[in-house]
Amino acid sequence: MAHGCACSRPSSPLCSSARAHGGFTKVRAGRGSFRPVRARSTSSSWLQYVGADLIRPDRQRFAELLDECGALGVRVPAEGGLEGRYTNWMRGRNFRVVNLNARGLGDLEAYLTQVHGVRMPHLGKQKIRRYYEEGILTRALDSLQDEARGVVIWIQDGKILSRAELRYLALLPTIETRCRVVVELGMGRNFEFMPLDEAMQD
Repeated sequence: MAHGCACSRPSSPLCSSARAHGGFTKVRAGRGSFRPVRARSTSSSWLQYVGADLIRPDRQRFAELLDECGALGVRVPAEGGLEGRYTNWMRGRNFRVVNLNARGLGDLEAYLTQVHGVRMPHLGKQKIRRYYEEGILTRALDSLQDEARGVVIWIQDGKILSRAELRYLALLPTIETRCRVVVELGMGRNFEFMPLDEAMQD
């Protein structure tokens, strides 16, 4: 596998564009095209002082880059809400979006793709029991309708995940081709995204 992006086609122009600029793809306001810039840029552009709710989300490029690379790392504004526009856009493209929080996950491979144990809180009034269920991704794929294109695993608080766990999530779309992964790696002034394996190196 080529180093850099975990795409099925490493020479993809979208992923190559993100690599060439060495940073997150930043959403610009207003009409027209935009250019990728470094996530740590200290430019004095007036866009730094515009609230995220006034920035035009570049959902089409987000969806295309997600299709090409399979796994993206994103930074979201602290006030929240903007990422919902992207999840709704993916639902409109016949993807099922599964929202997870990294703090509630155990072993990623087991919780997503294998049968694993779940122990419910007994609250001091019930017996301690353990139940077993299929992986979250496996259940979502099995319940897809015929016209659905796949499943998008959207993981919040991904900043607490280890590098090995992030590397597994970057490789997951190559193992299950109907799966896409989006990991929130922190906060940003705007909604920013780039291939997950490159985000780990930033």
